[in-house]
Amino acid sequence: MAKTVRGTSGGSRRVRSMLRIKEIDMLVLALLSRRTLYAHEMLRLLAEMTDNVLTYDKLHTPLIRLQRQGLVCQAETPPDGVAARVYFSITPQGRGRLEELVREYRRFNAAVEKILSQIENK
Repeated sequence: MAKTVRGTSGGSRRVRSMLRIKEIDMLVLALLSRRTLYAHEMLRLLAEMTDNVLTYDKLHTPLIRLQRQGLVCQAETPPDGVAARVYFSITPQGRGRLEELVREYRRFNAAVEKILSQIENK
């Protein structure tokens, strides 16, 4: 899974994802908390919502992991009778896990920001 990082020069380069597994899971669960989606839609939304800062080639591994944990399931029927695609939806357990991950992520980011602000003010 790769992430595209846009530099200040406007160019982009492929690098290994700097996101941890928990953060990727959180993003997938957050997208699915809004509505049922198929994998390509999730990839497109991640890119659009982050101005192409986060772009991935595939979400196969995270989706399988989340399914095995009971946090995501394949939707039984595609919305609005759309062509056959594999749709995913969040489970009630997935919503609970999303809340935990968001709290943990915000707490971690606040701690990092606190350190960075102290360093920058010197």
